Amino acid sequence: MEEKNIFMSDSISKSYLRLALPVVMSMVVTLIYNLADTFFVARTGCTALVAGVSLGAPVFTFLMAVGNVLGQGGSVLISRLLGAERQG
Repeated sequence: MEEKNIFMSDSISKSYLRLALPVVMSMVVTLIYNLADTFFVARTGCTALVAGVSLGAPVFTFLMAVGNVLGQGGSVLISRLLGAERQG
């Protein structure tokens, strides 16, 4: 089976979108989960719980975005070191 290098056959923007789509979709799923969480917490009638969810959701989203950026950058660094035949 042939291995396809998407950066050789497609444009840069198309390749980037293809590789970024799973990260974006995971963030969308997490945001939908946060909306559902807020809905069910709001049904309790406790404003402090709703405030906690509302303040925690952006912090969680920010941490997830930082993790995705570091994860993608870390995998690129590991690939480059392995390509240069250096293990550390």
